[in-house]
Amino acid sequence: MEQEKIFKLFKKFAGDVIDLHGLKLSLTAVGKRGMVNEKNIMYFDIFNPNKLSYFTPLVADDLNDIVESFEGYVNEKFYVEFDHDVNKGVFFNDKLLKEIKRVFDNLPFIYFQVHSSMGPIDYRIYGKTTAISTNWDSDEFSINNIFKPTKATRDGEVTNIKKVLKYYDDFLGRVETYWESEHLYSELDLILTDYPLLHADWVATYYYTKFKF
Repeated sequence: MEQEKIFKLFKKFAGDVIDLHGLKLSLTAVGKRGMVNEKNIMYFDIFNPNKLSYFTPLVADDLNDIVESFEGYVNEKFYVEFDHDVNKGVFFNDKLLKEIKRVFDNLPFIYFQVHSSMGPIDYRIYGKTTAISTNWDSDEFSINNIFKPTKATRDGEVTNIKKVLKYYDDFLGRVETYWESEHLYSELDLILTDYPLLHADWVATYYYTKFKF
């Protein structure tokens, strides 16, 4: 079927503007890609007048549900992509950033315990959050607490901070990937459940501490 006809039929099927929990999306073009295995591509633009928080792979997944319904209407397969000028990744609005910062600010120190032949050793790394950063992939994203360490203690006694940071790095290498997410920042899971364009069963979320003097 001609691309221009597909474009018009989809606009008629889904509307000029698709609303996903307040995020606005619009089909901008229909094209083909590939020499051997040619694919039909639908290109979308994103408008965010309500300044919502969202994760573009999750937005694409919600769009796929609509496109799959349309496929049954025209009996063709389509793939969803965003326009080249759409910034892809994870985006937080001011409200969510404040909630995340509150969780990070409420962590005055990072506590971990190392077992030795003399018994358990308790370590604490004191400091403060200076920034928030993110990383993402197609099915996951992480929120990073950029933490400026100012003091470290061993069993309550002040000790060399750089050595403790090394011990902590070694400690994290021995525990599960989710250790910080579950033991330091578990409140973030509850916060993100209120954001339908960030939270889904298939999206993995991690929360990490990144030390920066």
